[in-house]
Amino acid sequence: MAHKKKKKKIIIYKVRPGALSEANTPPVTTPGIPSPRLWKQVNDLIKNQYYKNEDDLKKEVDDIKPASEYAKLYKKLKDKTGSYNRKALSKHYDKITRVGTTGRRKQKFKISKVPEIIPLIKDRRKINDLTDYDFDVYSMRGLVVDGKRKPVTGLGLYSYMERNKINHVVDIIKAWPKDKSLKVPSWKVLFAYLKTLNFTPEEVLDGAIMSSQTKKRFLEKRIFREYENNAEYAVNNLIEIYRNFLKTKQPFKMFLADKKFVLWCQEEDINFESDNHCRDTVKQAVKLYNKKNPKDKIPEKMK
Repeated sequence: MAHKKKKKKIIIYKVRPGALSEANTPPVTTPGIPSPRLWKQVNDLIKNQYYKNEDDLKKEVDDIKPASEYAKLYKKLKDKTGSYNRKALSKHYDKITRVGTTGRRKQKFKISKVPEIIPLIKDRRKINDLTDYDFDVYSMRGLVVDGKRKPVTGLGLYSYMERNKINHVVDIIKAWPKDKSLKVPSWKVLFAYLKTLNFTPEEVLDGAIMSSQTKKRFLEKRIFREYENNAEYAVNNLIEIYRNFLKTKQPFKMFLADKKFVLWCQEEDINFESDNHCRDTVKQAVKLYNKKNPKDKIPEKMK
C-alpha cells in the first residue's frame, strides 16, 4: 500500500523588528524596518483600546483630511506611491524562501500594517529656539485706572470688553463661556492674553493637558495634528536634499540615486512608481516652498 505524502507545514507568523522568529530559517539580516521604539508607539495606541487592530488604525490615518498645504501635498504623495518597506520586505521574503537555484520553500507571511503607519505619526520634529521671542512680562500689566486694570492695547481686548460690558480685564474669564470671539493669531498674543488674565505657566500647562485626557482629544493631537506637522517637516527635508543636489549641477535623473534622497524615501516609506512621478512631486514641493519662502526661492526649472 502506497504511503501518502505528508503535506509540508505552512508556518504563518508576523514580521517584527529583529531576526525573524518561528521560521526555522538560517540567521538572516532583515531590511531596515522601523525600530522597536517606534513600533511600540503604534502598538500602544492599539493596546490602549483606541483602535481595535492595525487595520482600524491604518484606515483612520488614511482617512485624514489635511488642512495645511504641506499636509495636502504629502497626503497626495502617500496616496499615489507604494510602500518602501513593503518592497524591501518582499525582496527579503523572496531571498529567504529560495532553496538552491530553482527551488522555493512554501511559506506564508502575515505582514503587519505597523511599518506603513509609523512614518505618518513619527517623532521627528525639532523644537524651535525661544530666543527669538520677546516675552517681556512687565509690559503685560496694562494701566490701572480708578482701581480697575485696563488691558494692553492692540490685542483686541478692549473691544471684547465693550461687547460684553465688563470693566475689569480679568472678568473676561466669566464672559468667555458665552462669547468666544476673541481670536489668537499667534503664540505671542496668547502669552499676552494669559499673562493679562493672571494665569501662571503651570496652570495653563495643567489645564491644557488635563483637557486632553479623553480618547478623542488625545488622538486629535497625537495623530491628526502630528500628521500636519510631520508632513511639513517631510516636505522641507525633501527641499533641503534637492537644494544640495542642485549644487552638483547634475541632471535630475541622477537625483533618484542620491543617497540622502533614498534615505528620505525609506524614512517616509515612499516608493515612486516612475521617474516622472518623482519629478512632478519635487516640482510641486519646490513651488509650494517658493510660495511660502519668497525671499529664498529655489529654481523651478529642471534639467
